[in-house]
Amino acid sequence: MTLAGETPDRQYRDFYEFFSGAEALSRGTDLYAAGKLGYIYPPLFAVLLMPLVTLGLGSAGVAWLAIKAALLRGCTWLSAQASAARFGLRFDGLSAAILSLGGTLLLADKLRSEMNMQQSNLVMLLCWILALRWLDRRPTWAGIVLGLSINIKYV
Repeated sequence: MTLAGETPDRQYRDFYEFFSGAEALSRGTDLYAAGKLGYIYPPLFAVLLMPLVTLGLGSAGVAWLAIKAALLRGCTWLSAQASAARFGLRFDGLSAAILSLGGTLLLADKLRSEMNMQQSNLVMLLCWILALRWLDRRPTWAGIVLGLSINIKYV
């Protein structure tokens, strides 16, 4: 909910800082002086968000939420598939729905915060899930997505 007179950094929360960093890169200005608090993430994340700058802050914020919704769907599906395999369950539509819903309910408070604050944790989660999935069969790809996660947000 947007309150009258609310500043962009309060309305768009963390995404405002991400967007400001991407905007600074696209303008050729100092990445780390961008935003209200100053951009504190590795530069790769700002580079990845640069295509959103052309949309403007409001539309880019909506696009970011849509991207995060898709990331959430991908994370829940991949996690449900991995869980079904670990527990020896048949992975079909019903088991996928039950496992996805169960995982989402367990993390509901964190997911609400993730969406309200417009953070980047779902990007990190997808990278980690993919790394665990590929660790034994595709170790190079596991390393690539772990490297990507490190270059998006230091944890």
